[in-house]
Amino acid sequence: ARHGRGRWVTGPDMGALLAAAGIRPDPFTAAGYSSVSRLIGARRVSFVVNPSDTMADRWVRLPPGHARALHAFDPMTGDITVPATRRQSDGSLLVRLQLRPWSSLLLQTVDRATAPPHSYELVGTGIPLHDGWSLKFEEGGPFIPKWDFIGAPAFWQDLLPEPANAAYSGSGIYSLEWWVDVHQDAVWTLDLGRLSATAEVFLNGKSLGKAIGPSYHVRIPKGALRLKNRLEVVVSNRMANRIAHMDREGIPWKVFHNIDMAARRPENRKAGVFDASAWKPVPSGLLGPVVLIPHEGYRPR
Repeated sequence: ARHGRGRWVTGPDMGALLAAAGIRPDPFTAAGYSSVSRLIGARRVSFVVNPSDTMADRWVRLPPGHARALHAFDPMTGDITVPATRRQSDGSLLVRLQLRPWSSLLLQTVDRATAPPHSYELVGTGIPLHDGWSLKFEEGGPFIPKWDFIGAPAFWQDLLPEPANAAYSGSGIYSLEWWVDVHQDAVWTLDLGRLSATAEVFLNGKSLGKAIGPSYHVRIPKGALRLKNRLEVVVSNRMANRIAHMDREGIPWKVFHNIDMAARRPENRKAGVFDASAWKPVPSGLLGPVVLIPHEGYRPR
């Protein structure tokens, strides 16, 4: 049915309706990612997310005329890279996207790629860093636990005596010194495994960046590893354990001028206001496994 300059198209099949209207499916969504795109001037910008708990490594077919080349911006690190691409005979472009669980990329179409490659291939098996770790605490409360040698990474709830194991909120520094037969021409990824809640990673005194989850990893650039290395992972937990400790001890912290702090959940309500005294300790620290993974730059064909 025509209506003014347009028309109405009806039918029971949404896919057929979109095809009849000349609306193509989003290529990233069709490949299993979540995405939203918009045009900014002549450039197309797509925000792409891996909405799963597993690594996603897929080739996505972009329609003819969609892009000559792409730059990928990692919002977690600020890195700008070039995904691997393959031009097809029909003019379409295949782009390879490697996204860790729940991670994201901003993709922008460009006339010519000028950044380093985004995709990396595994060179060899990962190197586990599972022994010889130490742990110390420098900032937090209600008191600073003493330094401990722990061997393998572990949550500090499993290491500290009471009441520190259930009360401490702050930072713990996990450190390790180790020797490695270095691939000097390789880029490395340090996978921290399970961690709660955020971390900043230092290698030989230099920050490699911050990891806030849900997957915890940092990229180690070429030449950063030495024969002998010192790794420090500064882990900060949430305030939940400290809040619960203050409510159990009757320490006032909900100090507001003219309101009470209401609880959304009934189990967190006591005398009509929010109360966390019944909370169980939230796991905190670095559990691992920590693995050093060597990679090499992927070369587009």
